Amino acid sequence: MSEMSPLDLANLILGIIGTGTGIIALLIHFFRLRWERPRLQGEIIECFHQFGTKNDGSTPAIFVKPTFKLTNLGDRGTNISDIHISFTVGHKRYSSKETVYIHLLTFEEIKDRRWIEAHEIVQVKPVFEIAYDGPLNDSIKCFFTLFHAHGKLTIKGNSKKKL
Repeated sequence: MSEMSPLDLANLILGIIGTGTGIIALLIHFFRLRWERPRLQGEIIECFHQFGTKNDGSTPAIFVKPTFKLTNLGDRGTNISDIHISFTVGHKRYSSKETVYIHLLTFEEIKDRRWIEAHEIVQVKPVFEIAYDGPLNDSIKCFFTLFHAHGKLTIKGNSKKKL
């Protein structure tokens, strides 16, 4: 085996140091992004439902109107895309999805805004219209899934019949 020249040895050492530095930099970047990601917490402030008919006037429907308080605990904002609702009455499962409108805590409506800033607290008030042929229950256990740019958040709640 031949000896390495000093230049070959220097290239090998610099290559090892450069590779190690690159790997460490990628790991630091990855963990920083994971730490700074949006962390949404949600709770239902109120949730009501009413029975009626869809816009066509003949299809029975249920209208579910929840109010969510969403808190972004992370260091990055996120974009809210959809909210899905699902509930089961008897053995039949109902579901629907709606786009969202965000309300600031002052209840000022900001249409077409879907972005929640870092450390911001907002209210979301979707209205779900679902074709419904079940019994007219006073209380329905609902599951809401909020989809945002970095994941999803599931919130459970009970909807009370609005008189």
